[in-house]
Amino acid sequence: MNSVYLNHAGTSWPKPDVVQRAVQQALCETPENWGKRFDACHSRIAEFFGIPNRDDLLLTPGCTSALSLAIFDQLLQPGDEVLTSGFEHHALLRPLNKLGEHGVVTRVIPPTDDSLIDLESLESSLKSGRVKLVAMTAACNVTGDLLPWKEVGELCRRHGVPFLLDAAQVAGWFDLDLSRSSVDFVAFAAHKGLQSPWGIGGLYCSPQAEMNCQSASCSIEPPSADNKATRPSYCDTGSVDRIAMEGLAAAIDWLEREETGKRLDRARAKIGRIEEVLKADSRIEIVSRNPLHARLPTVAWIVDGVSPGEFANSLEQRGSIVSAGFQCAPIAHETLGTSEQGVIRLSVGPLTNDAEIDFTCEALQSALIAS
Repeated sequence: MNSVYLNHAGTSWPKPDVVQRAVQQALCETPENWGKRFDACHSRIAEFFGIPNRDDLLLTPGCTSALSLAIFDQLLQPGDEVLTSGFEHHALLRPLNKLGEHGVVTRVIPPTDDSLIDLESLESSLKSGRVKLVAMTAACNVTGDLLPWKEVGELCRRHGVPFLLDAAQVAGWFDLDLSRSSVDFVAFAAHKGLQSPWGIGGLYCSPQAEMNCQSASCSIEPPSADNKATRPSYCDTGSVDRIAMEGLAAAIDWLEREETGKRLDRARAKIGRIEEVLKADSRIEIVSRNPLHARLPTVAWIVDGVSPGEFANSLEQRGSIVSAGFQCAPIAHETLGTSEQGVIRLSVGPLTNDAEIDFTCEALQSALIAS
């Protein structure tokens, strides 16, 4: 075995064979079929997310662009408050910081000992009337820890505050029936758990969000002077990668061959084997806040006296490719207490097999002895 890829929280690799074939076929598709194939893929993707009307799903070049579009299309005023978590990717946090230049206040909902979100604190803030948007991730990309986004969504719906969810990490690992969830906007990436090529993502805008936007100060910004609220459209995102779109539709077909829960359970079991090796060394601190059953198939750790980059390089020399550093999530590292050097992150995918885990456990043991 030459090497094992273990950075699926960053991007999935390799892509399933059916996805690779779909991409190759799409590259040869003649122009007269482009429109028909676009509509078919769009409908297939919407169906997968439980969205009856495909017009509620705007396809985008990725999750980052979807988040920016959702945030900057809110009619927020100076003094308005936006709530977020302490476990965010920079793709969500950066546009919120930009809003701060215009007087919009972003506040972090603190965690508790038992939860990554203090739901009592959140509800107290929602009652104030100052909060005009809650925007947060469904799972910390550094550790895989799941946040209580469903409970947050229910509180936001109860108090009439729009809720934007970053589902980049969870899409593909969980069944997301968006039309039945208490979310107003959901942004997702396709190249991680969804097993799609790079270059495509999406933004779901619920019908409820459209109703809210006609009466609330944080509504979707109208592009014309008639003050009629309208949704962002294909023209607002730039061209969608049609080839990646075909790959995503094929990936969805592949994912639906098996129950999501079974796939996730197998992946978590593989992370459990990695954790056994890590816990056997007293120099290692696993920084994940949640137990394995409340995480994605990811584990993050630090080794006392060894920099994450140095240890990751040692693993790569032994054939195991992981992530080291800050994973584009500086606020998450501040919350986790790892902002000085970051962490080593290992994450598996649905195609990671037992032989690769055996290989990686041996590589870990060897790297630890050498360090």
